[in-house]
Amino acid sequence: MSALAGLEPKEVFHYFEEISNIPRPSYKEEKISNYLVNFAKERNLEYYQDEVKNVIIIKEAAPGYEDVAPLMIQGHMDMVCEKEPGSTIDFENDGLTLEVNGDYISAKGTTLGGDDGIAVAYALAILDSDSIAHPRIEFICTVSEEVGMEGAVALDVSHLKAKKLLNLDSENEGIMLVSCAGGCSTVCELPAEWEKSAGNLVSIHVAGLKGGHSGVEIDKGRANSNILLGRILLELKDEYHYQIAALSGGNKQNAIPRESAAELMVQEDATQLVHKIEEIAEKITHEFSTSDPDIQISVAVEENCEKEVLTEAAARKTVLLINLLPNGILRMSDDIKGLVETSLNLGVLTLEKDKLTLQYAVRSAVGTAKEYLLKRIAALVEEFGGRVTNTGNYPAWEYRRDSVLRDDMVRIFKEMYGKEPTVEAIHAGLECGILAGKIDGLDAVSTSTDGQTHIHSTTAADLARIMSYCITSSPKKEEFLTITRTASHSFTGFQKSGEDYVSDGRTFTCNNHNAFLSMMEGALSGKTGFTANAGYCYVGSLRQEDRTFVVALLACGWPNNKSYKWSDTKKLMSYGLENYTTHTLQEALLSSSDLPPVPVCDGAGDIWNAALSETPYIKRDEAFVNKKILLKQGEHFQVQYEYEKTLTAPVRNGQKIGEIRYYLDDTLYYKESIHVPDSIDAITLPYCIRQSIRHFLLYTST
Repeated sequence: MSALAGLEPKEVFHYFEEISNIPRPSYKEEKISNYLVNFAKERNLEYYQDEVKNVIIIKEAAPGYEDVAPLMIQGHMDMVCEKEPGSTIDFENDGLTLEVNGDYISAKGTTLGGDDGIAVAYALAILDSDSIAHPRIEFICTVSEEVGMEGAVALDVSHLKAKKLLNLDSENEGIMLVSCAGGCSTVCELPAEWEKSAGNLVSIHVAGLKGGHSGVEIDKGRANSNILLGRILLELKDEYHYQIAALSGGNKQNAIPRESAAELMVQEDATQLVHKIEEIAEKITHEFSTSDPDIQISVAVEENCEKEVLTEAAARKTVLLINLLPNGILRMSDDIKGLVETSLNLGVLTLEKDKLTLQYAVRSAVGTAKEYLLKRIAALVEEFGGRVTNTGNYPAWEYRRDSVLRDDMVRIFKEMYGKEPTVEAIHAGLECGILAGKIDGLDAVSTSTDGQTHIHSTTAADLARIMSYCITSSPKKEEFLTITRTASHSFTGFQKSGEDYVSDGRTFTCNNHNAFLSMMEGALSGKTGFTANAGYCYVGSLRQEDRTFVVALLACGWPNNKSYKWSDTKKLMSYGLENYTTHTLQEALLSSSDLPPVPVCDGAGDIWNAALSETPYIKRDEAFVNKKILLKQGEHFQVQYEYEKTLTAPVRNGQKIGEIRYYLDDTLYYKESIHVPDSIDAITLPYCIRQSIRHFLLYTST
């Protein structure tokens, strides 16, 4: 018997149930795609199915509506496939088991896929109806929306005539989206030049910022830790001589960074420099006391250090570039109050051996404004001798001052519900923007997305990286471990009395609910979490001998299955202990003796030319190659090397002639350069004259 029998509108729920019986994970949409094609065939409807399995179904206008402008209805066929522990469903082969619980439809032990399954069901019900008066309807059903809107990117729109788009990917009734930003990922690279230095090492750490999504929360005025760090360096520049040894900050382009760090080398006493940094920190914390009240800027000094630092010229370019490139909101919309039109976010700052890298998320609701901003960035970076790469460029869905579709939908909503709908625009990307970039003059409306406007969520990998940093790299790692391993902590409440705080007699106790700490030898730390969408989550760590493991779990049970996370963590930790052992890259390294000599042709010898052979040498990062890594049984490094087999004089000592690359599972792990060990001059006319004279003198002397 149908699980949804009796629900209205019955035609919609009929198709929703049919769709739910068809497996449809992202990248595995062939079955649902073929179902849509068969639906069209059975009703003699015009259809198109492309290589990636997007489907377009067209139903011509009902009699009397031939002159009405056609309407495009759009949804997607894939769903997010998650299941509870213990569920035996195979999402690639099994359908869902639907249940009705009061006013809600759910799927037993799994996600429902209702966010857009219902959109597809509505579209099919409309296409199947003989009683609904309608213009030409063009139903677009795309694939792989849940993993990056890839279907919309690949869609061929040449079969479409409609200039009105109704996007049905909705959960929140009464919210209509009419615009979204376009954007791209912009990576700026500046060559780095290094020299050795010694002195006092000053470490600066910016932390405690709120951060947030660089699209949706860029209007909150929150501080960017990378920008704050750049500001400190700029304000120090005119008063103190320092050298830059390290810079880092942020993890994702689309996230406002919350933490950044720098290392500065100074030859003189660092006391005055530290005082100056503290003064700057006071100004910054005051300026951002409302938006980021918990900013922490700390300074530490390590005396008598030796390190490589940026050359003076490279350091100057670095500081100026960080400060001169724009950041944050550049323009607010003139059309929609409170909407950010154009912005960018310096999400990631890294300084490596060969380059400084600045990674930006660039957004604009106006396409021409975005392109101008990209040109500004490129012009400035190139002027400094760097280069810019733009990837993942997607178009804006620009706000239309005159939108017949929007006006009609607002009017109809008011007639149906007796109240005004909310009309919004967001500073983030939507599928409508991609389609608007393909179809000139497209008039589109989307009735909200999922209430989160496609903010990118934290992944298990993100949580694992955070935990790894907290237990291994953070300057506060010992404090972190002490706090997170404390079973119970009691404290007394205080109240203000005059200028002081005195005990109010109340006692509070906090208990640690991390059961994993007592489950396995070597358990280090962990943190639990829960949301309605993610279920019970956990990230934990364990250390045994020279091996450290971090496990991150998402969606490991919903009420009443709290305990699943503990057993799942133990299973994963046990798997790691059984299958992974500690190694170093040193075990796989090539030595100079492994490389054959390189003949140097036309080289100048002591008497006459003799083609010289030189064994090349390898530049190596000893600290890196001795770093401990975990390898699975059977895993090993693949070594590839390429270098010039023959050289022609002149060659110079230190000249790079090739590279050695070390791979793990086709991923480049480490590379080192191959160099010439000696200088060899070429045979020239002056050399020949000198050698002739020398030869003559030797001959006559005998």
